[in-house]
This record gives sequence, structure tokens and C-alpha cells, in this order.
Amino acid sequence: MHYRMRRVIPVVLTLLIALCTTALHGATRTDPAVRPLQPQPAPVKFLAMNDLHISTAADTPYPSKIIAAMNAEGAATAIVVGDLVNNGKESEHRIAKGVLDQFTIPYHIVRGNHDGTDSIAHVYPAANTSSHFVVQGIHFIALDPDPAETTPWQAKKAVPEALTALRQQLATIPNDQPIILLCHYPLANDVNYHLANADEVLSLFAGRKLLAAVGAHYHANTERWQNGVLLTTTACASSNRGNHDRANSAKGYRVFEIDAALHVTTHFTQVPE
Repeated sequence: MHYRMRRVIPVVLTLLIALCTTALHGATRTDPAVRPLQPQPAPVKFLAMNDLHISTAADTPYPSKIIAAMNAEGAATAIVVGDLVNNGKESEHRIAKGVLDQFTIPYHIVRGNHDGTDSIAHVYPAANTSSHFVVQGIHFIALDPDPAETTPWQAKKAVPEALTALRQQLATIPNDQPIILLCHYPLANDVNYHLANADEVLSLFAGRKLLAAVGAHYHANTERWQNGVLLTTTACASSNRGNHDRANSAKGYRVFEIDAALHVTTHFTQVPE
């Protein structure tokens, strides 16, 4: 009896150690039944500027000044939310690219109604124009609501083709992953020049973790909360255009911060001309 116990005890101890090790360290990498955990988003800071309206080299000093301030601020990425140029010409975009290349942090651009329909693709690398990119666990989706500019800017709508493309993009992202939507047009219905079918666009994010929609076009600082989603526009970054909000002439850029709990805060930073 004692002899048998002496043989059984080491076996039991070995099994217990194996079970404890699995509990502490998880299943082995070769276990096909275990789905790897999605990485949790870290706190993320990103910056946004918009409506540079560059036509000639004379229009570049002030946007360059804003970019210098953004570089000094520091962030994971910078978003340029449309209307980089004034008339959509490739020559204008080459001037604008010289300005944007002053960023020392990664930057991404969103097409605006002044940017033309094909010049951006000819001038900027694909890495700067992607419609979907991920920064520290946060998905950024850029919506171009009317790539061919078939609807007037005063009543811009997201055309069916754009909505289909957005649905397809969303289908590649798990529902529990956080998203920032980028669109040149405002998505809050009480903000001037908002996307005419903004509600239809936002409805596509039902059941998803949409944190914010970053807009522009209306040269003014606006912040709205709608169903837990932050909707913004920002004053322009142009020396040849003024703000639509005549009561506030301050220009500059916007700061967004997302904490580990996916709470979003934002503020505007003025850069004197």
C-alpha cells in the first residue's frame, strides 16, 4: 500500500503542476481551439487640420507654421481633412505636398470638394491616402462621399457607390473594434454644410464602436455628441480664406485624445497667423 502511494503521488503532482501552468500561461500556441486575443487599444493621441486652400507658394507659410506647431505637440498621426488646395490642380497639390511633407509624424489626407477628382492619386503616395488604416488598435476610415463630385457642395450627399464602399470596408472590421470616421463634410445635422444624408451614413455604424467623426468644410470649431459619438469640425488652416464663424477668427488645429477606456476628448489649439 505504501509502495503504491509513493508511485501515485508523483504522478498526481505532475498533473497538478501541468494544470496550474496552463491556467497561468494560457493554452499553447499550437492549440487550434483557442482564438488569440485581440490587442487592446492603447491611449492614442492624433491631430487634425483642414481647409488649407493652397493655390501658390505664397499660400504656404501659414500652413507650414501650423504643421510646425503640430510636430511640436506630437501625436501618433495627423489627419488633413480635405481642401488641401483651392482649384484641384495637380500643380497646386505638388505645392501642398511640399508643405505636408514637413510633418515629422505620419500624416493621412482626406479628399475635399476643392481637391479635384484625380489629382490626389497622381501626387501623394498611397500610404498617405489610404481609406482604412490602424493606429495603435484604432481603425481610421476615410469616407469620400462623392468621388466624382456629382452633387453640389452646398447640399453634398454620400452617393450610393460611396455607401456601398463604406459597408464593404466595415465588413472587414470586427464589431468590437474602435473606429474613427474621417469625412470632409460635417456629420452633425445642426452644423452648416453638413452631409445631406449624414444620418444614413452614421446608421451604418449601428452596433459598432464608432468613437468620433472628424469633419471639416465648415470653417469653424464645432463639437457635438450624438448617440455617444463625438462629431467635430475645425477652423480653417488657410491664409487666404477666413472662418465661416465670423465671431471667431482664430485658426489652427484640433487635438484628439483617446484613453484606454476608449473615452474621447478634444480641444482646439490656435496658431497665430
